[in-house]
Amino acid sequence: AFKRDAIKLRYSDWPSLMDYCRYSAAPVGRYLIDLHGGSETDYSPSDALCSALQVLNHLQDCKEDFESMNRVYLPLDSLRRHNVAVRDLLEDTSSKGLINVKQEILHKISSLIDVSQPLVRQLRSRRLAMETQSIINMARCLTSELTIRDPLAERVHLSKWQYARSCIAGVLAANTTQRLSA
Repeated sequence: AFKRDAIKLRYSDWPSLMDYCRYSAAPVGRYLIDLHGGSETDYSPSDALCSALQVLNHLQDCKEDFESMNRVYLPLDSLRRHNVAVRDLLEDTSSKGLINVKQEILHKISSLIDVSQPLVRQLRSRRLAMETQSIINMARCLTSELTIRDPLAERVHLSKWQYARSCIAGVLAANTTQRLSA
């Protein structure tokens, strides 16, 4: 992923972005699963969650990534489909087309998060299950925030309350969920 970042500035479509996430984000989740005694059956939902988090970060930082590194992680085919030029990322607010690109990506992120949800039941480690559910909650909350807020106009992030609520709900949900590996 680091080598790719050094030479690749654009991603042509969603599959090429997911391929990037396979090397940049997925290894982190797999490492944690291995560290906590999980199995390879946990990898697929973990990969989905890690990819969702990576792309959420790309959406949050889309303007900054372009300004500072000339890097665009938004799929170029999506930009073309909605008549958005890369230079539109330099504006102070998102155009209607860029809003549509964002919504298209957020829909795909929501699907990735849905794919990741069974991971909480599968994990052997209760602690990792609580952390995972908390992270899923944060990802859902951030997805909602990005649905209504503009990352070109402001820094979109979770408030302290949203973060705390996601964590508390994650701990409670993971502790009351019947886990398959328990």
